[in-house]
Amino acid sequence: MKKMMFVAAMAAMVFTACTKEETVNDGMKTAIGFESYVAKTTKGAPITGTTFPTTINFRVWGYYTATGENSLDAATPILNLDAANGTTVSCAGEKWDYTPHANWMIGKDHYFFAIANTDANIDKAGKVKIAVPNALAEQKDILVAKMNKVENYTSGSVAPVVFAFQHVLSQIRFNVKITDAVAGQPNVTINSITIKQPENSYFATEANLDIFAAVDGVLAPAAVAGTTLTSYTVTPTGGVALATTADTATDADNIISDGAQDAPNTLMVIPQTFAASSTIEVKVTFNGVDKTLTYKTSDAIAWAAKTSYKYTLPISVTHDLLGYSTEEIEIGTPAIENDWVAGADPATQK
Repeated sequence: MKKMMFVAAMAAMVFTACTKEETVNDGMKTAIGFESYVAKTTKGAPITGTTFPTTINFRVWGYYTATGENSLDAATPILNLDAANGTTVSCAGEKWDYTPHANWMIGKDHYFFAIANTDANIDKAGKVKIAVPNALAEQKDILVAKMNKVENYTSGSVAPVVFAFQHVLSQIRFNVKITDAVAGQPNVTINSITIKQPENSYFATEANLDIFAAVDGVLAPAAVAGTTLTSYTVTPTGGVALATTADTATDADNIISDGAQDAPNTLMVIPQTFAASSTIEVKVTFNGVDKTLTYKTSDAIAWAAKTSYKYTLPISVTHDLLGYSTEEIEIGTPAIENDWVAGADPATQK
């Protein structure tokens, strides 16, 4: 009888231990989910509403520390989240998912980073080096999320980690329009537009971004000096024919670079500031004759992160083409767009 009671007691202890172990490890079996959107801020806007485009993927890095550690110096990568290259999260239907799933760690603080539309990787210190190709056709919008922290996970279900993505590059567009009515409606076609580096400077094509150093909530990459790119050129396929009367030369008619309508002609560049102004060359065909017009920006270049700039380049047929003046044409400050172009998809748009 005593032997039976002893066996029963041991069984109860084993059962209790299993139950306790299951409770402790409950969080280990709770998968970490992810969702996303493009943040609405002063100088940025959603790409498609408030939903992150489902046509592209984003990559995630995750770490955990002891609760209250407040430092990632000794953080441990979360199992199944690739610490080197990030784990790809994609959308199937309306759900963002990845495999194999990572799980929450009970009693730990969790840190998450995410980036999209680039091969750049984020390190544990929240730093990433961004490069923009020289060739316009290879340039893409780069989206980065601020660090997302979940403190002291306990157990059970938890809401997905939501990444608020931001544009981190500058968008450059051009609008060329005829300013005077001319009899006979001469033909004017834009063949290319080239923006040249300011005096004694070069365009930076690389930048360092510190995710922990957001200023006013804006993730602004710092340009890396030493690159030697001297110009960016936009070459519309087949050229762009312009309206040649003042009353029909609207912005919509003669936009050369527009993220929604003509993405291949939109520049995506590293945010950077120069002390000097720049020149812009426009090659045109006028009544079958090729000509080059030169414009001078009135202000020094200052391209900020997540901001779209539109340079308007006026052409006077009478003065600039028929007279063919060789003088530089002064232009004013570019228009600053508060929103990225609505409906743009960073997988194929700028």
